[in-house]
Amino acid sequence: ARAWFDATMWSTKGCCNDKTNEFFAMLRALFGYQDTPTFIEWSTYFAYWFLILSVMVFIYRDAIVKIRNGTARYMRFSSGMLWLSAFVGFIYACGNANWISLTVTIFFLILATASVLGSYDAFTRISAIAGARKKIMVAVGVGSFLLGAYVFALT
Repeated sequence: ARAWFDATMWSTKGCCNDKTNEFFAMLRALFGYQDTPTFIEWSTYFAYWFLILSVMVFIYRDAIVKIRNGTARYMRFSSGMLWLSAFVGFIYACGNANWISLTVTIFFLILATASVLGSYDAFTRISAIAGARKKIMVAVGVGSFLLGAYVFALT
């Protein structure tokens, strides 16, 4: 019996064999793909890429700050457009009133409003939630995903 760190974690030889399939052979050559990785190979692989990405972030930290500032401008624009589309959807749902469309658009409008307030730093003006901007924005993202999954499940 092999030691736990040298035992195969999973096997994808049936669909993704890195010896017979040319695509996965290329992935093996470029990125170190294994169709039957052991724990030691898997942990070494992720440690290697974590180290590489950490060095890249350190080297390009000035560019990352510029991108982050650009992302803030994009968030302000896109959250405004999200709110506008939620408002138009709410108006449309009021004209074709049924409980599902009204509920979904009201929740969508609430999430979009929180997104707009968060992107313009409005939460910093409310002392009770001033430090929770990031958590609120994550909650908006998760809520939007769950609302989308709910709508998808209804259709």
